[in-house]
Amino acid sequence: MNGKTIRWITNLLLCIGTGFMITGFTTLIIGEAIDADTIRTGATMSVVSFFVIIASYVVAMLEEEV
Repeated sequence: MNGKTIRWITNLLLCIGTGFMITGFTTLIIGEAIDADTIRTGATMSVVSFFVIIASYVVAMLEEEV
């Protein structure tokens, strides 16, 4: 892959990860604390976003090798 493609993938992953993190945290904060499904959904989105953001940094490291 060339550097431009890697930058595009990194930006896309960061956008997806940040969006999921904000949505997950908002679900945890605004959602009803009594509803287990809301808590589970918010926590899942937050955890998934963490791994997506980590993946974006791994892709960014690949850019340095190209």
